[in-house]
Amino acid sequence: MATVCAIPGVVSSGKGHTVHQALYEKLKEIARARSKIAYSELAKSVHLNRRRLGPPLEEICRYEHEQGRPMLSVVAVHKQSGMPAKPFFDLARTLGLCKGDNDSEFFIDELHKVHECWSSQRSSL
Repeated sequence: MATVCAIPGVVSSGKGHTVHQALYEKLKEIARARSKIAYSELAKSVHLNRRRLGPPLEEICRYEHEQGRPMLSVVAVHKQSGMPAKPFFDLARTLGLCKGDNDSEFFIDELHKVHECWSSQRSSL
């Protein structure tokens, strides 16, 4: 039986599945702690090259959106700015979530939603 953690498209065995699932679990852990994590630290924690984070983060966001939850990757940020990269906001606009041009306001609101959503979840989800 599939659980909330199962990410469609990452079901097959192999390195891709392990990395995506580990990334998903790490993002949930950070969200449950009501925190953020730098991209470099996130990549290191799941043994992935920093430059390869984009596609799996997008996949996770799309999955979360399909499940009716906020964009989980909002907890992954640039170390210097403390905000997500431009592709995060581009995806939010594509999904119809960010309608204005105030990225900072959207970021704060989405981060709050993610923290609320995941901090109220049991750790087994």
